[in-house]
Amino acid sequence: MSQANTDISLKTSPPARKHIGVRAFVGTFGTNLLIQACTVVQGILVARMLGPVGRGEYAAVILWPQLFGSFGVVGIYIAIGRIAAKTEDYGGLVRSGVVLTLVTSAISGIACYIALPWLLPTEEGHLIPLARLFILVIPMVRLILNLNAIDQGRGDFKQFNLIRSFMNPVYVMLLAVLWLLGIKEVRWCVITLIVGYSAPVAVWLMTAFKRYSFIGHLYSLKNIVIHSLPFSLAGIFQVLYMQVDKALLLWLLGTRDLGLYTVALSASSVVGSITSSAGMVSFTMAAQADHGGGFEKLARTFRAAVLLWAILGGILAAVMGVVLPL
Repeated sequence: MSQANTDISLKTSPPARKHIGVRAFVGTFGTNLLIQACTVVQGILVARMLGPVGRGEYAAVILWPQLFGSFGVVGIYIAIGRIAAKTEDYGGLVRSGVVLTLVTSAISGIACYIALPWLLPTEEGHLIPLARLFILVIPMVRLILNLNAIDQGRGDFKQFNLIRSFMNPVYVMLLAVLWLLGIKEVRWCVITLIVGYSAPVAVWLMTAFKRYSFIGHLYSLKNIVIHSLPFSLAGIFQVLYMQVDKALLLWLLGTRDLGLYTVALSASSVVGSITSSAGMVSFTMAAQADHGGGFEKLARTFRAAVLLWAILGGILAAVMGVVLPL
């Protein structure tokens, strides 16, 4: 393996980069709006189909596999995205992303499988088999994060947004089929969610291995892991911040209140697509910029995102009385 593959800080000729302009922001924001719209629709369907108790059980089933699946992956996909912004060895990165997905997913999946009986309250013990089934999602989510980070890093936002948006419409369509068939069981909602996650995985793999050979050299796994360490600790705390409230509600109040809380949280998160869109594009701009450069463009993006967030957040707060009952 060449030394150029093991140190992204070496001064080599910069890779050809896609221009990041207004189209990248608009496309990413539009994709986030599509995802949010699908999230709202699927939230309505699941809540109507299952009711507060069933919705809470559904949230309890997916909670711990999602939590275990998130630990450790944040730093790795950020590192892959940053490396992709500085190198042209995309084939090696794809293969390394697949290897890291398999290794880290096996560790997280086994740990989650063993720990679930202690993590779910005794009265929710009947949900353990379904929660263990949902562990299948861990490698799917990690694979998409790791591989999609390559498209984000190299500035290919068309491919990046296409893969990101694929899961939600598929899941909504599957839920609609369940609704039409009169199937209103937590088990089937979870199974359709697993199928929904598998859709973007299949699309990305077919796309990736048309461009890059499945067999070939790996980008240095050691370099990726070392590069990810500064982001891993922050990622762990971010995951805990996003999920610990649901875990506490599950233990303290039960599945019914967890279901009500999840519905309210989904309704209020719609406006978050603005800041997340800006963050995704800004990440690529920062990763591709020279050391200490690009601050002015990032500052303008931040100010515009805050202004839009404040305006649309105020509108959402005003109409929440209509949105939440849905």
